This record gives sequence, structure tokens and C-alpha cells, in this order.
Amino acid sequence: MEALNTLQVNTQENRLYSTFANIPQPCYPPDTNFSLTRVQLQDALQLFVARHYPALPVDQRVALVSKAVMAQDDYIVLLCREGIPANGASPMSGTWVIPNLLGQRDVVLVW
Repeated sequence: MEALNTLQVNTQENRLYSTFANIPQPCYPPDTNFSLTRVQLQDALQLFVARHYPALPVDQRVALVSKAVMAQDDYIVLLCREGIPANGASPMSGTWVIPNLLGQRDVVLVW
């Protein structure tokens, strides 16, 4: 959780933040949902931080993401496309909500 906290305080424009677990998010209801393994989430987060954390050194970004994904083995992601067409749209767009992380909080990523 400490790695997620570090990413949260270093984000620009509220691109990554957490809330209390299981509360309605601004983009609810989600358009779809999918599950990711720890490795898949790590790959996605590496792309996310490369895009939105240019001020953090690359080695620090890699280390933070590697630690952040260790919380669970599998993750459910609620996807809100926010006007992005459903056909052919990358799942790495819109808003992702990772609900109930460790039963403590929801994590929101705004691509």
C-alpha cells in the first residue's frame, strides 16, 4: 500500500487516487469490467506511470509499480469509457476503478 500512496501523492492532475472501499465512484455504473493477474496489472501500470509520471526517475517508477501490484494475486477492474467508443477502444483508456483493494480502499486511475 505504501507504493500506491507514493504514486498517489506524486501524480499530476489526480490521475491516480484512492477512496474508501465500495463507495459509488463518479463514473458508476461502469461500462464493463475485466480481471487482471498481478503481472498484467504490472504491465498496465508501467504504461500508466510512463505516461503520467514524467518527473519520477524510471527506476523509481519501476520499483513503485513492482511493489504496488504485490497486494493481491488477481484484480478486478471496473472500466468507465467516458464517451470512448466501445468498438476497438483500448482498455487502457477512460477510468479504471480497482474496487476493494485488500478490503481497504478503491483505487482509481484516470488514463
